[in-house]
Amino acid sequence: MAHLNRRFLAATVLLLVITGVGCSNDSKTPTSSTTTCTVTGGTISATTFGAAGGTGSVPVTAPAGCAWTATSSATFITISSGATGNGNGTVAFTVAANTGAARSGTLTVGGTTNFTINQSAAAAAPAPGTLTAPTAVSPVRGETVNVARPVLVVNNAAASGNVGTVSYRFEVSDQSTFPNDAARTFTADGIAQGSPTTSWTLNRDLGTDVLWYWHARATDGVTTSAYSPTETFRTPTTCTYAISPASVTINSTSADLTVTVTTKSGCAWTASTASTFITIASGSSGSGSGSVLLTIPDNVGPERTDTVTIAGLTFTVTQGAP
Repeated sequence: MAHLNRRFLAATVLLLVITGVGCSNDSKTPTSSTTTCTVTGGTISATTFGAAGGTGSVPVTAPAGCAWTATSSATFITISSGATGNGNGTVAFTVAANTGAARSGTLTVGGTTNFTINQSAAAAAPAPGTLTAPTAVSPVRGETVNVARPVLVVNNAAASGNVGTVSYRFEVSDQSTFPNDAARTFTADGIAQGSPTTSWTLNRDLGTDVLWYWHARATDGVTTSAYSPTETFRTPTTCTYAISPASVTINSTSADLTVTVTTKSGCAWTASTASTFITIASGSSGSGSGSVLLTIPDNVGPERTDTVTIAGLTFTVTQGAP
């Protein structure tokens, strides 16, 4: 009997070992834990920008180890820093200057928080002003200048409206059409406006005895005036003179004498005398060919002779006695 009891007890113990009865306090059931990533964008520094653009930022709140990204839906909004992050951080962005119409875009933080960025349109460009054509002052009307490099002068163009800094372009040519030929048309651009006139001294010698055409216009870089009416001048020439007659002999009776001067167009001359009995009635000066009128009174004394200087030449008058 005792033998059977021992065998039953051993079998019972073996069964308990197999089924785990009595071992529950020595084993543990595995468990799992999950971290929830909640990314939150804080208060954005600005959502409205003027045409000049600017910068802004958004604070980001997220648990440690929680990765996030920031993106822009528009090319004019660029993320300058904080495009990616882990845990708390900051997204910095830049809004470019606007040269067109009003526009908007979206800044997305963490894939869930959206911010709408608005930018105003560029300011309308001011309407351009107006410039009238300048007017020529000198040299004009074909006058002969006395230098090979004359000074051209215009009255300034009248400006109205939105006009900036004004400068002038001068053109000089031996042709009235001002051909695009560097050997015939000479130009100067960017001559600063004076007050109340603007001038340009030619930077090269002009050919002698030539009729030259010139004009000028004004511009502020946006608005350009018409050219001034074309004017002319003549450059100096090598002048030669002749007078006819060169001398005269008259009786004692009063007389009017005419002396003819022959020279090239534009060649100036004068007539003068220190005589006590010869008077220059007309033609004391001239340009080109002309004449001088002399008056001689009656002679009541002995024969007399005196001279008149005409165009640098000597004209001699001899008047007999009564």
